[in-house]
Amino acid sequence: MLQNVCTVWTVLLLYRLDGILVSVNELAPKKSSHSREAILEAASNLVHELGASSLTLDATCARAGMSKGGLLYHFRSKEDLLLALVDHRHCLLEDAIQDAEATDPSPGLPGRHHRGLIRAMFRILRSAEPFQLSFMAGITVQLMASGGQHHQAIQDKFQAKMESWKTMVREDGLPEIRSWMIRCAIDGLITHQLMFQAVPEIGLMAQMEDHLLLLAGADPHDHSTTTPLPLETV
Repeated sequence: MLQNVCTVWTVLLLYRLDGILVSVNELAPKKSSHSREAILEAASNLVHELGASSLTLDATCARAGMSKGGLLYHFRSKEDLLLALVDHRHCLLEDAIQDAEATDPSPGLPGRHHRGLIRAMFRILRSAEPFQLSFMAGITVQLMASGGQHHQAIQDKFQAKMESWKTMVREDGLPEIRSWMIRCAIDGLITHQLMFQAVPEIGLMAQMEDHLLLLAGADPHDHSTTTPLPLETV
């Protein structure tokens, strides 16, 4: 019964001093959160299998095992769902970067965030997960082509990301030239992946990662870096 009546208005109507509002609120967010995650997982799988252009709300409902009304409660349109997927993937990437930062062998040295970015992105590039890159590119193309508020929304997200990066550069303690070199090198590898161009073989990829880590201020005596590159040459 509670699952059927937990809306904003019924919560207000059901409020009592004996605490029933707390009981209702405890149930509703858990159900809502679970449903939203199920939708995002279903949509992610469909985009991975069929591409962003083939994603439909009906197919997402079928994959998530829920009604169209249940999906529309969380996402009013396909574009809203795609925008949520962008946010979801950005959160996953941020988590990966933070995990890499947390295990940084030289946390006291400048460039910690850059080193986290390098390690996280090279892990993706070397693993079975590069599809995440084409996944994001496909969604972005769809949103940019949709025009209107969703086009503006994705542009706003990119702008916010750029501002966040500028702040990180200032606070991470690296010279700006090194930061740009690191970012452009990673962007170049990602572009090669997206364009289905040849990428360095595993051994060379590891050396590239080591070079970039040294540019990011990694301790040259750290065992995770194997290719010496004098920092004063950059």
